[in-house]
Amino acid sequence: MLIATSIEAMQQTESFHAEVDAAFKVVQTEASFRMDEETFGTEFPIRYSGDFQMPDRSDGKLQIALGLALLELDIITIGETAYITNPETGAWEQFPLFLTGLPDPYELVLAPSDTSRYTNLQYVGERTIEGVQTHHIRADLRANVLGSAFDNLFVELWIGTDDNLLRQLSMAGETSVDEQVTAGIASNTLGAADIGGEAEFLVTITYTNYNTDIVITPPIG
Repeated sequence: MLIATSIEAMQQTESFHAEVDAAFKVVQTEASFRMDEETFGTEFPIRYSGDFQMPDRSDGKLQIALGLALLELDIITIGETAYITNPETGAWEQFPLFLTGLPDPYELVLAPSDTSRYTNLQYVGERTIEGVQTHHIRADLRANVLGSAFDNLFVELWIGTDDNLLRQLSMAGETSVDEQVTAGIASNTLGAADIGGEAEFLVTITYTNYNTDIVITPPIG
């Protein structure tokens, strides 16, 4: 399977750069004065740009728009440790990654590695991405590939014809957003409102600079 070959090729790389553009649209419902319901959507654009030193180091910048507020963080991960800049002071702070409330950057940018999760595969053809000839594949993903909160997942992959490395990945689907999570991300610093509900999302990831000389070290400690 071409996807399995690509997953193996990605695991054998020494480094790469990834650009992530994502948009979550939370569909909310509120009661109107007529006692019926009105639905409306709130969009959360998310952008991440980072370098990855395999197997477990990353160095990037995360931007999340929460209403009128923009959260910008520099994030370095080394194993299970995360170093994050404080939004108020700009100083680096150290946390266990699982306590940050942020996804592991590797889980954010790498395609799901369990090939049994891919169904209804369709080979679209060849296409050039950033000057590289690629195989274009479409597939559905079984609902629990990203956890039980995700559903109706659809993925497209562009895999290099010469090296089997990912050049671009797009994923779309539905999920639920906990308003406590958005409040935690926004924090009192941003003063954003708590927003929760069902959400649609689209993520596009572009990969470049494979096997370049990248060295990621702790910023403090």
